[in-house]
Amino acid sequence: MDEEPPDKKIVLFASLTILLIIGYYLPVNSENLLELRLKREDTILEDRLGLIQENTLLPVVSPVYFEVDILGYRVITAYNSLEQQTDDTPCISASGLNVCETEKEICATNEFPFGTRLLIDGKIICEVQDRTNSRYSYRIDLLMDEYNDAITWGRRTLKIGLIK
Repeated sequence: MDEEPPDKKIVLFASLTILLIIGYYLPVNSENLLELRLKREDTILEDRLGLIQENTLLPVVSPVYFEVDILGYRVITAYNSLEQQTDDTPCISASGLNVCETEKEICATNEFPFGTRLLIDGKIICEVQDRTNSRYSYRIDLLMDEYNDAITWGRRTLKIGLIK
């Protein structure tokens, strides 16, 4: 007579089963977290999650809001700080900034003054610190660390905005 009614056992069994299933499919470890792509400060605007403690997820970066004037579409290409792609001082941009030692996302364009921050495709924030060849007056060139990344990027036409 010490036994609980069968319906309570079924409810308890079902509850434990559901918890085990949820625990199996939603474990938190470094293999199933969103890839944390924080290459550079203020470069990619998206939700990021980080491992704080085992089985604990907390936001690492809170949303950042900017006032942006949408300017339309531009051709966006990529380059590297190599003599073949720049000049004989590939680490020094047209503004004088040493791009090999900065954490900023750098871009080159003739359209905007140095220090202008641009939002590209709603995801990438770059700062104008370099210039393109004069024949590319409305092109934006993103500086990338790796040659293969620049090749993979290729040539894209994307929406840009001016961050105020």
